[in-house]
Parts: sequence; structure tokens; C-alpha cells
Amino acid sequence: MKNQHADARKFLYKALNGISPFGKFKTAIQNMNLDRKWHDFEQECAEREVKEWLDSRQIDWTGFTK
Repeated sequence: MKNQHADARKFLYKALNGISPFGKFKTAIQNMNLDRKWHDFEQECAEREVKEWLDSRQIDWTGFTK
């Protein structure tokens, strides 16, 4: 799953920077507020990775959640 996230991140960064054939959609992507959605997605993935890391070490993380 991590590789899929990395691939998606690379694709979106290229698209947002106009490097890919989808560069012409840069304005449309920005208008859809994709930057904000992507930030939320990355944050969610990071939180999940931390939870999985803590779970794998059997650490009680319940007090650290929102």
C-alpha cells in the first residue's frame, strides 16, 4: 500500500507542477482544492502508519488520538 501512496504522490506532484501530460489541468486541479484534499490524505496516511507502528509494538496509543 505504501508504494501505491508514493506513486500517487509522485503523479500528483508532477501533475500540479505541469510536468506530466496532465499539466494542462493544473488550474482545474487547484480549483478543486486538491492541494488541501491531498494534505488531508497524507495526514491520514501518516496517522495510520503511526498507529500501525504502535500496534505492532503493542503500545497503548489510545490517549494520543484526536
